[in-house]
Amino acid sequence: MRLTVLAVLFCLAAPRVAAADDTSPFDEAAKDATRVRKLDRVVWALTATCEGGDDLAKRQCRILRDAAAAKLRGTKLIVEVASGAVEIGTWDSGGKATPITIRGCVACDGIAVDGTSWYVVSNKAAPRVLPGSIEAAVLFETVKAFANDALASGWKTMIEPRLKTELIIKLPADETKAVWNRDGASGLAVEILGYRVWDLCDGSILAASPESGKPRTDAKTCGDTVKSTKGDTTPSEPVYAELSKEQILAVLKPAVEEAKACFDTFNVEGDAKVKITIGADGSVIGEEQTGDFVGSDTGKCIDAAIKKAKFPKSKKAKTTISYPINLR
Repeated sequence: MRLTVLAVLFCLAAPRVAAADDTSPFDEAAKDATRVRKLDRVVWALTATCEGGDDLAKRQCRILRDAAAAKLRGTKLIVEVASGAVEIGTWDSGGKATPITIRGCVACDGIAVDGTSWYVVSNKAAPRVLPGSIEAAVLFETVKAFANDALASGWKTMIEPRLKTELIIKLPADETKAVWNRDGASGLAVEILGYRVWDLCDGSILAASPESGKPRTDAKTCGDTVKSTKGDTTPSEPVYAELSKEQILAVLKPAVEEAKACFDTFNVEGDAKVKITIGADGSVIGEEQTGDFVGSDTGKCIDAAIKKAKFPKSKKAKTTISYPINLR
């Protein structure tokens, strides 16, 4: 039992120790935060009902849950956010700028616990329920100037898969007071102590509060540059050795949200898994669906949404991934 409890508790890394060059206000704020490895286990510890199984299983579940929750309550964590925290809008011809919005999304795609999807956000009163996801409160808004739409679109296509987002959060001392329910969705609200969004290629900061120094970089995310032959209004296009997890998730997010909206059209619940084959040019060259919706109108709706996805170019002739889609 003790080993099992420890396995739940130490889904978190040890508290982060500041390096010699961690001198920025963000690094100072994060130095005593515990880095999260698996956010789903944190949410489980704060929300699990432990109603499944026989009496022994229920008792064991409650022991695990309560021990983990006691360890977590009121703690400061640093979390990498996969999606939902950064929105890059479309270029505005009047202002000649692209809007950028940072939201308090810790887990806006939902984390399933005991059959319920829990959404973790920054403000209990603010989340707006969307098909398959949640729109959290705005933390910061800015714009980036571009001379024309081609430059703006090229920059957005290039940088979105390379963006990395970290949030410093504080968990509630009493999770029951942080629980919210709205329009059929359930969630937890946490306190946001800091955020930073940066380009993993060169370390440039897109937004940060408090002010951040240069975070870690990964040269593999930069790709090779393919020069445009269409004049200086079309930016250079990167070609990557292979697609990263972050690049794939960034592209899949709007496609999956569109697929989840198929439930609003056909009102059929179920689970699907799509096997997606991506060509070197970034297009979806193969898509195979398994699960509850094969051959149905809902299944066709999901297929159509996924096939619209357009990924960055890579040197691999084929990249194959699988992704679950749950409609409720």
